[in-house]
Amino acid sequence: MEDLTTSLIVIACTALAIGLIFFLTQRAKRQKMAQIQALAVQQGWGFEQVRQKLISGYRLIGKNWMMESMIIAQGADVEPHLSNIHSYSTFTSEALTLLGRNLLIGPAEKDVQLGGFGKLLQQKVIEKFLGPSGVGVHPVQAGSSTFLQKYLILANEETDVRRILSPKSEAILMGWQGTQPVVKVTGSGLEMRVEGVYLEAPEDIQKFVDLGISFLSAV
Repeated sequence: MEDLTTSLIVIACTALAIGLIFFLTQRAKRQKMAQIQALAVQQGWGFEQVRQKLISGYRLIGKNWMMESMIIAQGADVEPHLSNIHSYSTFTSEALTLLGRNLLIGPAEKDVQLGGFGKLLQQKVIEKFLGPSGVGVHPVQAGSSTFLQKYLILANEETDVRRILSPKSEAILMGWQGTQPVVKVTGSGLEMRVEGVYLEAPEDIQKFVDLGISFLSAV
């Protein structure tokens, strides 16, 4: 009888602890979303919270741009060794376009020697982010030497890079902490993407938006 009573007490305490953790987690999520909404109100941006069965996150809408950060559940049939949760953050705008040309800025591969191996990696980057439209894109030396150690710049024309990559853009990218964004400008517009990252701290969101707007200053 004592063993049964002890087991029931353990079960009750476990259930209470799980319930408390769930309550605190949900409250923290609501507080963070409230902070994001407050930032939007302060900056005069539109705000949309996204709450669907497998997707949660938010969208911020500016004068000629949209920023969104999402967490997506992939479903139950994901391989056991893979996470079924994916996240991303993007900044997009149709205000800045390059007709018939492309510009791509992304993390530079570390410890890659020049030559065939380096060219192969560059080609894979082009195929991944630009697809068939990336024909004719080549490395461009623009910005400071320290910037080029952290970022790879690929474009059809160097003049596009020098017009779009401003000192402010370079400074924000140089100071970026964590997963580096990939920036591309095509005929469809500007897209910045940070894969695997859900931005929820107001200061990180502000920095991401500032980066996108710094590129739009070229319009």
